[in-house]
Amino acid sequence: MKRAAFLALLGLAGVVGLALVALAAAGWWSIGPLAGAGVLVFGSYGPWVLPISAAVLGIGLLGRRFGRTVLGWFVAALATVSLLAGLVVVTPQVVLALSEGSAIGPANALGIETGPPAEPDRVEVYATPDGTELRAGIWLPPREALDPGAAVLWVHGGRFVGGGFGDDARRLRRIADAGYPAISIDYRLSPPPRWRDANGDVACALGWLRGRGKEFGIDPDKIVLGGASAGGTLALNVAYGLGLPEDEGGVTSSCGDRPKPPAAVLAVSPPVDLTRPSPSGEFRYRDFLGGGPDEAAEAYAYASPSTKIRRGLPRTLIVQGDADRLVDPAVSSAFAEQVRRARNEVRYVSYPFGGHAFDRPATLGEALTERAIMRWLQQWFPVPY
Repeated sequence: MKRAAFLALLGLAGVVGLALVALAAAGWWSIGPLAGAGVLVFGSYGPWVLPISAAVLGIGLLGRRFGRTVLGWFVAALATVSLLAGLVVVTPQVVLALSEGSAIGPANALGIETGPPAEPDRVEVYATPDGTELRAGIWLPPREALDPGAAVLWVHGGRFVGGGFGDDARRLRRIADAGYPAISIDYRLSPPPRWRDANGDVACALGWLRGRGKEFGIDPDKIVLGGASAGGTLALNVAYGLGLPEDEGGVTSSCGDRPKPPAAVLAVSPPVDLTRPSPSGEFRYRDFLGGGPDEAAEAYAYASPSTKIRRGLPRTLIVQGDADRLVDPAVSSAFAEQVRRARNEVRYVSYPFGGHAFDRPATLGEALTERAIMRWLQQWFPVPY
């Protein structure tokens, strides 16, 4: 019975080892439908791969004690490959996170969420375009600053068709706890095509917050516009587009006013040029833009931050995974370089082997992203305590 149980365990270990090697190869070389899963497993949960591979290695090495030397060595070889692949991925992630000053522990290394969801302190309706109530969740610092200071106005992701203001509640609570009021907004979602409406709603929220800022201890000239994925695109496009004349593709507000651009803008995994397909060759935003680039050229130009690069832009932070299969990292990196060459202040942080949602809750990617955001905020907008 003992021998039979071990042989079953050895077989299971072989399956796990083979699966890990297949995922590593698919993720590394972008092979077929497993590529995304490989990037997810190794890129976001790589720290789990290491102990699992070590356990499989140990089981394989025990195989010879039960007369399964060949199978045992085969399992051990698979485990060695997956262990080395995990180390190749996780080591630069840890080095980068530590260089940013991230605190790494079991919770964020192993993807273990702790604590309840962080509900906003207040929820308000900031606008009702076309009768649609657009809400803003407001997360406030635990204590008041001596003087009005900076705040983060956050735009959620969701491919322009889903999501809501509470999607990044934990991140927003941590930003607020660091001394920066954090306000996350809804905007009108597609379908129908909302390329002008969604940008206008973000601009409207910026104007609304400028008018209400002092109530929340905010300096209206120190509002940082930010977002993730599609929300990062909207944040960049509005931040860059508010300073342009309307006849040159400048962004307008759905509330009728035209607020000043924000003091700065940050974006995580943002599609910056919607005319460029994803690395898999897809145009993923047809519902939002009303078709492909040939059918809706005006929409693609209006909604793409890449069309608005010039001198005098707000300082910018972009955090991007370098194995993103939805947003081409090469396009994002080139975009940041173009912004820099136009004599603007920009910081671009590339997360090794990170997929599109590399900053999932309680992961190394999240720790790195939030620390990069905090350091950047503290550099340019220190809290006036």
